[in-house]
Order: sequence, then structure tokens, then C-alpha cells
Amino acid sequence: MHLQKTKDALLSSVNNLRLANNKVMDLSIKRLTRNNPTMQEKFAAVRQTQEEDGEF
Repeated sequence: MHLQKTKDALLSSVNNLRLANNKVMDLSIKRLTRNNPTMQEKFAAVRQTQEEDGEF
């Protein structure tokens, strides 16, 4: 019985890791910054700095 509980817990962990991995793979900069004013400001500041330095 104890081994069955351990097996079930491991299988559940594997499934949770698979689901978490799928969610991470779906992340993108666009998704992370959409409707996030703080991140939009940060990227705008980087873009402006690059333009001023002639890198963009």
C-alpha cells in the first residue's frame, strides 16, 4: 500500500511537471508585456536608448 501511494505521488508529480512545462513553453515577451504598463515603459526606454545610440 505504501509503495502504491509513492507511485501515485510520483505519477502526479510527473503530470504536474508536464503541465508546468507546457505553460512555460507558451510564454513569450509579447504575452508577458501585454497590458503591463511597467514592462512596456521599460522596453520603450531601451528602444529609445538604442535609437539615440544609433543601434536601432
